[in-house]
Amino acid sequence: MVSEGKLDVSAVKGQWESFLIQTVDGNLVVAGSDKRGTIYGIYDISEKIGVSPWYWWADVPVRKSESLYVKAGKYIQPSPKVKYRGIFINDEWPSFGGWASAQFGGLNSKMYSHLFELLLRLKANYF
Repeated sequence: MVSEGKLDVSAVKGQWESFLIQTVDGNLVVAGSDKRGTIYGIYDISEKIGVSPWYWWADVPVRKSESLYVKAGKYIQPSPKVKYRGIFINDEWPSFGGWASAQFGGLNSKMYSHLFELLLRLKANYF
């Protein structure tokens, strides 16, 4: 699409974690300046259609819609103003560790997959 001149990515090219969303020939396109930018663009659409970043952690129900519409045009998300964004868990045990053990059998990949998904949905990049 870029080489055919159908998609102009100059606004995000070389940027940090930025993305654009655009309709091209009836297709919804997400183009990120880097891998996280693309992921953030996909999760941005997910949130706009009704999936809260907190759907799993806080039992926020997914909003259901009969129809979804995309407005023609281009949406550009520039680079974040704060480069590193995330969380620090300072209470590993007993609170966090006890919860992880009860939910997942410990601090393991099953638990971290949920945590990392939440961080990406919140556009965080640091843990």
